[in-house]
Amino acid sequence: MRTANALSQAQLILNQLNNQQNVQNSKPLDRKGLQIKNLGAATAPSDAVTLGQLADLVQSQIQSSVPRAVQTADHYTMIWSNQGAPQVGDLLQPYCVVSANRVGIPLYCWLACNGITNLNGPISIQMQLNGTNILKNTLVLSQGSKGPVQTSAFVGNPKFGVGAALVPVIVAAGGQAAVSIGLVVQVTGTLSLAPTNKA
Repeated sequence: MRTANALSQAQLILNQLNNQQNVQNSKPLDRKGLQIKNLGAATAPSDAVTLGQLADLVQSQIQSSVPRAVQTADHYTMIWSNQGAPQVGDLLQPYCVVSANRVGIPLYCWLACNGITNLNGPISIQMQLNGTNILKNTLVLSQGSKGPVQTSAFVGNPKFGVGAALVPVIVAAGGQAAVSIGLVVQVTGTLSLAPTNKA
């Protein structure tokens, strides 16, 4: 530790410390491999994120991106949700029919906006079965609306056999808004070993 024996020396030491602080504040921080301990939780977009927060974020994104099904006695609903604003052309995670108790025919498809509404225009989607559109028209959520909106107009008589893959496609994004999409299916209980889109 340096010792100042005169006012001029104290002033010199203070100037050197001030210069070092200015250099640290104007350059990227290099910890030279040393850890930064006991960070607080991030609250702003530019804050550092702790491992605990990162794990929670990754888990929430996984849970929100994986489609799930809600079952009742004779029908069930496939539900998709995205994390963050949708982009045109986005394909949400496919829902695959894997057992006979999921085989059936669609009753209707619905679309809703989560949180912030679509401020820059409408959001619209198409539903694909094994890569083929099954909605007669895109399902549209008008600008500023949270919905839900729904349609029961399908192309032909689509049927979901074992192995069928259902994928929602974002046709129009509509600005900063997260969406939820649902497809309600009437269970027929007829086992089909090959996926079909015809009754």
